Amino acid sequence: MNTAALLISKTFLREYHEDVILGLKSFKIYQPTIKEMISMFNGLDLSVNEKTNNFDIIFSMPEHVDDACRSISRAVTLKSSFMTYLAFNYIRRFASVEQIHKAAETLSSVISGDKLFKACHLEKSSETIKTEFLGNTNMMGQVASFMENLHLSYKEVFEDISYPQLLMMSADKLRISTGEKERVVSGRDLLKKKKK
Repeated sequence: MNTAALLISKTFLREYHEDVILGLKSFKIYQPTIKEMISMFNGLDLSVNEKTNNFDIIFSMPEHVDDACRSISRAVTLKSSFMTYLAFNYIRRFASVEQIHKAAETLSSVISGDKLFKACHLEKSSETIKTEFLGNTNMMGQVASFMENLHLSYKEVFEDISYPQLLMMSADKLRISTGEKERVVSGRDLLKKKKK
């Protein structure tokens, strides 16, 4: 099985994860749903816009160590609030600043689906069409866009399907190309046109 097929299969089955070392323990970061992401970044002003969603950079600042530890502890436990509390205390006490920053980078990569998009040779957005889009600057707009564009229910978008999977579905959805079609013309064809 090729890498792209394996990553897509793991994403559909909610088994895709990245391992991070914090302190002396290894933790798994799974692809979160939007509901889980809101829990991870509760109270942090993070836009879904790719240009401003680099929380790994924000978390590299010393004043954000507690926020980073809180988000990472929620990412590695996801369901249980008691386990999140234990993970937070462990990470804050035993993990080095470098490990926390590396975990934040990994979390950012998992959420944005970097490996998934790279393996499938897809771009997250099309740069060839010169259309200006407005909105989609927070999670409410993102949820509405996924519901409209993918014809999904609120529950499916908010708590059933992982965020990277929603991004992948949006990027790879069948659509009509509105750009100009590129034609390759051989030298022989050019000569025929000149003779006419």
